[in-house]
Amino acid sequence: MAAEQVDAVLYLDRHLRITYSPCTGLIQLIGELDASNAPAVAKTLTQAAPGENVLAIDSAQLDFVDLAGLRMLLRLCRDGSARLTVMPPRMIRLIDLLDPAHGPGL
Repeated sequence: MAAEQVDAVLYLDRHLRITYSPCTGLIQLIGELDASNAPAVAKTLTQAAPGENVLAIDSAQLDFVDLAGLRMLLRLCRDGSARLTVMPPRMIRLIDLLDPAHGPGL
C-alpha cells in the first residue's frame, strides 16, 4: 500500500493558514492576509524557498487581502522568490488598480 502524501502546514494563525502540497508543488494561502500577519507570512515564505527555488503561490482561497498583504506578495514576485499562480478576481482587480502597467500576469 502506497503512502498518501498530505499537505504540510507552514504557517497558522487565527486568520490565515499556509499549506504546501507535495503533490502539486503549490503553496496555498487560506483565509485572511493583512498587516497583522504579513511580516510573519513574508518570513515563512522566504524560508520555504531558499536558494534558487521559486514558490508557486495559490491565493484563490484568500477571503481577504489588504494592501500590506498584497504589497508583500508582489515584492516576493518582483524579487523572483515567488509567482502567483491562482488569484481570486478581486485580487487581480486590486493589482490592476494599483499597478496597471504590471498587469495580472505578474
